[in-house]
Amino acid sequence: MIGDARRRIVSKMVMVGEKIIVVPTGPEDLPQLFEFRSYAPIVGYMDDELDFAGRAEAMGTDPFLLYQQHTINQILQGHWYFSLWLKSPVTLVGTFYSTQIFSDGTIVPTILIDRKYWGKGIAEDAANVMFKWAFQDKLRHGLDGYKMVLTYINNRNTRAKA
Repeated sequence: MIGDARRRIVSKMVMVGEKIIVVPTGPEDLPQLFEFRSYAPIVGYMDDELDFAGRAEAMGTDPFLLYQQHTINQILQGHWYFSLWLKSPVTLVGTFYSTQIFSDGTIVPTILIDRKYWGKGIAEDAANVMFKWAFQDKLRHGLDGYKMVLTYINNRNTRAKA
């Protein structure tokens, strides 16, 4: 299957930025990434988009469990999920993932950084590494490159306001 071939190629990738190392997210990374995502403004942002609270209330469950399930489903459906590791000290500091991929080659990416590392240039480094991969390196590996990136800024993150 084409999806399996793509996963095999991507699974061997290691990309290096100025401050970070970017690798495909493995199952062992998920608990810590979920911890980063449990910060109320981040869960609130995702809830605005996907109504986890309303759906969870109707089902009698925790909204964050629906959020975790949504993340795992995205990984299984071929969305990008990369873990961002600080070079020194080697520490998992965030993730870079696609929230939407359109058939016309447009993507909507998300960069999520642990609050302890906000304002240290890690998101910028991650964007440089990942956009180079999305638009140039994928073509070298026989994968389709992307044509456009849609970017949104989460209003709850005052550091990201333009």
